[in-house]
Amino acid sequence: MQTYLIMLVTIIGGFLFISPFSMAEQGFLLFLFAMLLWGGNLLPILHATIIIPILAIALGLISFTDVTTILLSPILAIFIFGFAFACFSQEQGLDKVVLHTVNKFSKGHERVASYLLFALTCFISMWTSNVVTAALMLPVVMSINTTFQHKGDKQPSQNSKTHYLAVGVVFSATLGGMCTQVGSSTSLIASSLAQLDFIGWLIGALPIVTLLWLAMLLLLEIYFKPQFRKKLTLPPPEPLSAAQKWGLVIVIGTLLLWVIAAAVLRGETKLYGLIPLVSVAILLAKRFISIQGAVNAIRWRVIVIFVSAFTLGKVLHASGGGQLIVDWVTPLLSNSSIWIQLAIFLLLLVTMTEFMSNVACASLFAPVLFLLLIPQGVSVEQVALMAGIGGSFAFVLPTATPANNLAYAHQYVTRRTMIGFGGSFKAAATLILFACLIVFH
Repeated sequence: MQTYLIMLVTIIGGFLFISPFSMAEQGFLLFLFAMLLWGGNLLPILHATIIIPILAIALGLISFTDVTTILLSPILAIFIFGFAFACFSQEQGLDKVVLHTVNKFSKGHERVASYLLFALTCFISMWTSNVVTAALMLPVVMSINTTFQHKGDKQPSQNSKTHYLAVGVVFSATLGGMCTQVGSSTSLIASSLAQLDFIGWLIGALPIVTLLWLAMLLLLEIYFKPQFRKKLTLPPPEPLSAAQKWGLVIVIGTLLLWVIAAAVLRGETKLYGLIPLVSVAILLAKRFISIQGAVNAIRWRVIVIFVSAFTLGKVLHASGGGQLIVDWVTPLLSNSSIWIQLAIFLLLLVTMTEFMSNVACASLFAPVLFLLLIPQGVSVEQVALMAGIGGSFAFVLPTATPANNLAYAHQYVTRRTMIGFGGSFKAAATLILFACLIVFH
């Protein structure tokens, strides 16, 4: 009750404060208001996010119809399918399928099993939330890690191999999510503002993420120096149940149809957005997932944040508020080359994402970066990739992302290890992303 009272006071106070100004000034003040709400702790992020569209509609900066149109985006449809996939993974025991795959393809080699786990984590995270993927894969890794322990090894919480596996899985989940609009909220926000569809974002993000993932593997080996034995003994695989088989057929079929339809129908129609929704209905009808489980799996916060971020971007562009920011910042950087400006904004972005949520960071920075950099010759794709991928570079602090916190809270990794390796990888990842942005120019 107290939260809703604070919301009401905030909405009324914000309206009374902003409404006397011109439209451009209102758009700019709404951006500052969003920065204060999303970066602070006055309200929970879900409640703080809802306030922005409400204020935008109340101030006449955007219509209610425009906001509802955002909800009909095909991108949101595939995002909802990602939530359903997460529910299917949990209810049908996808971890057993992962164990079976590792057992089949690793051929008893510990290092191969580790790389395969990281690759599977990265791939699964492309099609569902990276947090859900980390929650799914960490127990699998830890169960397999017990077979990695040899006589004379330290306890799992102190073993560098445990840290190696835990960090590798968490960071693979984060990186995999960057590849698609489904796996990461920052990718969803940045690609939507750039009007990139599923294929457009995948084409740009996949090569960068591949380089980042390979760099992660190299740094993992250098930092942790894991000692592997040649032979690995895993539990015998259990046969797939009928529900698991049919569910996987539906999931894989949906993804294939989505990718093909998105490629064939690019720019012509958005009806292909119905494909993932029909698949969710089939999963429910066949009882491969429960209604309650599906509802609980949907991260309503992400949907609300997506709508709010997209609303803020539209408001900044249409009201002229974004142009005010451009007019203020441009003289400060007028004597700097475009590459120095890119480097400054990228460093600011990857720094801020450690101290505020990835989604809030991308929501605030992406609209401004589009307005600042595109008029200077930077492509829409470059800005989107910088905001969407760079905004997810929260690798240092255990509290920076739910996935990081998950590994730390379960004592799979220490704070010192997370900060030490995360800082090294963050520096390398930032350099790689900057180099890719230059190459893509």
